[in-house]
Amino acid sequence: DHIEEDTLLVFRSTIYPGTTNIVCDRLEDAGHEVGEDVYVTFAPERIAQHKAFEEVVGLPQLIGAPDDESYERTADVFETFLEADCLRLNPTEAELGKLFTNMYRYLTFAAANEFYLIADSFATHHDVNIHKILDKTGQDYPRFDVPDPGANVGGPCLTKDGWFLVDNIPYNELVSTAYQINEGMPAQIIGRMADKAPEPEKVTVLGMTFKGNSDDTRNSVSFKMEKQLRMKGYGQPVEIEPNVEGFDDWDDVAGSDWVVLMTPHDEFADFETVREHVDNEDCLYCDIWGLWEEAKHESDNGYFFGYELADERAAAEEVAR
Repeated sequence: DHIEEDTLLVFRSTIYPGTTNIVCDRLEDAGHEVGEDVYVTFAPERIAQHKAFEEVVGLPQLIGAPDDESYERTADVFETFLEADCLRLNPTEAELGKLFTNMYRYLTFAAANEFYLIADSFATHHDVNIHKILDKTGQDYPRFDVPDPGANVGGPCLTKDGWFLVDNIPYNELVSTAYQINEGMPAQIIGRMADKAPEPEKVTVLGMTFKGNSDDTRNSVSFKMEKQLRMKGYGQPVEIEPNVEGFDDWDDVAGSDWVVLMTPHDEFADFETVREHVDNEDCLYCDIWGLWEEAKHESDNGYFFGYELADERAAAEEVAR
């Protein structure tokens, strides 16, 4: 009812493949001629959070168009600010391309987390550290570009987009397994920490947003961590989130028995500051991101006690003296 003659309708949000064509059919049923009196395209956002102003100008723009005129009119809009190219596809190709982009990232993160879990299965008896493996194996080598594993791979886009792709295909194991791996990291972490330091009286979770230096909590795996800690009987964890109001204060961290780094915010990068807030050398820390350089290559595959670093620091100071 709101579409007038000479209207250009551009979809930007991620949508189910085939949606643009369905809209075109509905417009035709309503008496419009797509490409003649109304124009429709799917031109998805391709930006990363916190990089919108840079990437909306600098990245090529996909335009899924059912006809030449719809493409030209959409390209005319983007070319008023775009410094890159407009790339034409048909609508369903563009819808799939957007989903493929997001799922490729999610699958890559799942591969990194699976590598982490495999390494962790050897860590107890063979002194294995995932970051040493990834850093040394990928150094100056062109065919092993693996991201760091992460405790919190989620968010509003990556978590859901795979289900758009596998809804109607029989061979959906890759996407569904990636979801199970990434969403299953809290259970893996809790199990490992319970083996090393059973029955914590106080647990702190660092970071409740779904990515570092963000204030967006949507689909953050941190909330799954919080829920599983309570279900295991460890009580309500202390939740530190510097980018969102309403969470706990640093004063609440004191005396923690476990500290789990879920989201690698810049505010958490200085381990010494975190350790001072915790004020418990027997605390067990988990950082599978490798954010804390003090322990990245020296930890037990991301797990270490506070006294271990304190002993190393004292030894280093003695050597310096």
